[in-house]
Amino acid sequence: MNPNRLAWAAVAFTVCFFAGGRSIWRGSYVEYLNASLPWGVIALFAGVGIFLAWIIGTGILISAIAVLLAFPAIVMVRVILDGLQDPTSHNLWPFEVVLATILGALIAFPAACVGRLLRFITHRHADGSGPSL
Repeated sequence: MNPNRLAWAAVAFTVCFFAGGRSIWRGSYVEYLNASLPWGVIALFAGVGIFLAWIIGTGILISAIAVLLAFPAIVMVRVILDGLQDPTSHNLWPFEVVLATILGALIAFPAACVGRLLRFITHRHADGSGPSL
């Protein structure tokens, strides 16, 4: 794997972490419990996964892992921040992190697959050579 592509994956994780966290870390604990996942965060994660696999060419696994790990990290920061204010909140935090990982995977893997498919379609050469699926 090209180190430049891994650097892009790290940048993608950072973008997803801070941009996605910005909408989830706002508000109180009660607002967090009553809120659903913002559609903008889902679109951001999917877009970043497609970008990594299509434009950068990091592959499905690296693209998906870089994006999906951002979501449990965001939730873990929320758990820590709320736990500092009220230690009795988030008493089931391991389940929150596992569910965030599953949700991140449900967003990241299809997006990375779409990006890889788009790369396959757009990077074929006239002589038939090009990347293979």
